Amino acid sequence: MMMETEETKKTPLQDGHDLVINEGQKKRTERNLKGDTNYFCMSDHLADVWFAFRDVTTKLPAHKLLLSMRSEVFEAMFYGSLAESSDTIMLEDIDISTMKMVLRYMYSDDIELDVNNVSCCLYAAKKKYALYDMANKCAKFLETKIDVDTACTIYEQAKLYDEAQLATQCIDFITGNSGEVFLSKDFHTLAFESVLEIVKNDNLNGDESFIFAAVKGWGESECERKGLEVTSGNLRSCIGEIIFMIRFSLMPIDVFAKEVEPTGILTTEELLMIYHHLAVKTDDQEVQNVGKFSCSKRAIIKRFDKMLLNPYYQECVLALSVSKTIHLVAIHGDFVPHVDKVNFSLKENECEFDTKGEKLILREPIIISARFGKAQIRFHMNSSDGLNSDKTKWSVAKVNISSEMKSSTVYITRIPCTLRALVFKET
Repeated sequence: MMMETEETKKTPLQDGHDLVINEGQKKRTERNLKGDTNYFCMSDHLADVWFAFRDVTTKLPAHKLLLSMRSEVFEAMFYGSLAESSDTIMLEDIDISTMKMVLRYMYSDDIELDVNNVSCCLYAAKKKYALYDMANKCAKFLETKIDVDTACTIYEQAKLYDEAQLATQCIDFITGNSGEVFLSKDFHTLAFESVLEIVKNDNLNGDESFIFAAVKGWGESECERKGLEVTSGNLRSCIGEIIFMIRFSLMPIDVFAKEVEPTGILTTEELLMIYHHLAVKTDDQEVQNVGKFSCSKRAIIKRFDKMLLNPYYQECVLALSVSKTIHLVAIHGDFVPHVDKVNFSLKENECEFDTKGEKLILREPIIISARFGKAQIRFHMNSSDGLNSDKTKWSVAKVNISSEMKSSTVYITRIPCTLRALVFKET
């Protein structure tokens, strides 16, 4: 039974439930549509339907017409051909705290989300009552909470509730920060399908031996969840086809011998096949799979999320040089949606590209070679809303960044403001 306060008063109902009436709303502070509807929120005044819950004796009052205006689900429930005959709706899968937030949103468009209630609210909005704007607010809130310790959990929620944009942001974060995410407890909570999706991603950062160790750790947790002894056979059974997405062919042969073979996860036939490949492969050898094992090279991502750059930009320039030939395949940044054309200093024609949100994906990689010295890539901008079209040249950031990227070192001296990441692939 809830404690009564000055703001909350309970009125007994004939069926033994209690009705919560918010006395703070009995006076209308604003005479407009939102003020009027907010006045009726969780008030028994003119109420014609009540929500009841198994675990509490309290009922929440509501108004069929208003709920039907806000949700096609409620419209069908109250006025459809199979309309509910009872004025009391028993909720089995939503608790009273979540339903209060749903009603508050439906009556006022207001919602106060936190890490403890957002998942329940997203379920109610997306799976239960078709409140898509409320679901969008939940997804936007979760986007702000993506970090090393939460990205995997949020990714599972995004998949469960079909939030594609949120799922993409989680994958981008996980692949770009795998060195930290794979060491977190959150990574071990992922479903099999999610681990497979992450490990097969060509944009996944990290050495293959590190990726193998992470998958093995996840497999051990999966064995424990299934009540299995952690043996090499059970590990292989739990890991399944994920193992074929690990690029053993990219490992140095001594690392493979020390860190992979002793685990017993690979069969004797698989070990011999990979050893043979590692022993005879050459740098200029064409990429091809070894049996079922992928040999595709991973992308190399250089992130700039933590750099403080001036937000004004136009005629953006990326200037860089390399110690060994490398391919630039994509650019991520806030400026990307405003790019009209891209020119490379060593190429006469414009570079063809596609954009997806803040991602610019080059149709043909820009090949940057050490023997050509500094290369410049210029992004020509349109005059879109939010950009200051009065400026003929907008600022770019002068930086001095040296980054080891596997076999190549990349030296960057100018980058577009609001740049988030550069995606490379080795030749």
